[in-house]
Amino acid sequence: LGLIIIPLFRLGWRGPGKAWTISYFGGLGLGYLFVEIVLIQRFTLYLGHPIYATAAVLATLLISSGAGSLFSERLRPERRSLIRAVGFVSILLLAYAAFLAPVLSATIALPTAWKVILAFVLIAPPAFAMGMPFPVGLRFLSTWSDEQVPWAWGINGCFSVISTVMAAILAVERGFLAVMLSAAGAYGLVSLASIR
Repeated sequence: LGLIIIPLFRLGWRGPGKAWTISYFGGLGLGYLFVEIVLIQRFTLYLGHPIYATAAVLATLLISSGAGSLFSERLRPERRSLIRAVGFVSILLLAYAAFLAPVLSATIALPTAWKVILAFVLIAPPAFAMGMPFPVGLRFLSTWSDEQVPWAWGINGCFSVISTVMAAILAVERGFLAVMLSAAGAYGLVSLASIR
């Protein structure tokens, strides 16, 4: 209510792109945190300690996503760039849902130092890709509705907080594979919203 509905009293309820802004930036918030929660869980089992897993996952996500955001400056703020960036993330996450667990199982006997290096190698590619859609989306939004940019930040932050609780509930009810598939689905819906 506070972050999504109340700002509309100032921005106005009508006008182009309101539904797109909610679906695009809300979907990114959901998808990113879903992936983060799954990776922390997977690597807690893999590295044998939640502190190692949290440090490795968060550091790799932040560094690689930051690099992806920097790289995204090369992409034009247009619909095609949005669709490609978000669609690529969705496909990559589907691949990780299928292959991450077998790779971790096959290498679980390695020394901890090697497993930390492998964790970085495994997490960096999707994290790099996940760093691109948000800044490209903000630049795209600012080209035709600059006043919605702060609202987009609020929507993304709101859904990022909600997604941590949703991921925990979904993991308990359906398992972490379902959370990863939901993350891929969230990015897929964002891509579809951009096509429309």
